[in-house]
Amino acid sequence: MSFARSIKVVGPAGVGKATSIGCMLFKYGGIPMDVIEVFQRDGITKYDQVPAKLATLKVVPTFDIPKYHISILDSSSDKKADCTILVISPDKLLENVNCDVKSMMAIQESDRIIILLNKMDIYDWSEAQFRKSKKEILDYLISLGKDITRVFIVPVSSTSGDNYIGTSLKSSWYVENSKPSATVLDALTSVLA
Repeated sequence: MSFARSIKVVGPAGVGKATSIGCMLFKYGGIPMDVIEVFQRDGITKYDQVPAKLATLKVVPTFDIPKYHISILDSSSDKKADCTILVISPDKLLENVNCDVKSMMAIQESDRIIILLNKMDIYDWSEAQFRKSKKEILDYLISLGKDITRVFIVPVSSTSGDNYIGTSLKSSWYVENSKPSATVLDALTSVLA
């Protein structure tokens, strides 16, 4: 039996939010076969093209993971999501989130937060860069009064799909919440429980 859950994916411009959504939909089987055929016909070949094309086709983006059927709400929707996923990158950390009203509102209304620290491939999967970014993110969430004990911060590359389903060897140093190398799938499963 699957439980219905919803997520909002937010983040400032240029961090790979659309790419992250497209990656999740493909990795977790959220693209129906007839839509894949449309993608092939229309030359949709990159993850970042997926959300816009689904919107023009009027297809609600959904996917399934063990135990949950997940709908991706539009980031401008007034509906409250069960979980907020904030996509950021080391080069566009929190100063940009503060300027992004949709991201700020979604984070403030959510008790379940996953941070995707995207574009880690550009930083050669640097553990030092990840730790620096993680500290800044956690300090920011604490300043908002958030309980950070259930926040997952996952280093990812949304263009290649690293750390979405399986653990990437490139981030073998990564441990989150006492769990070695949690993936986006692990984070979703834990946060939505």
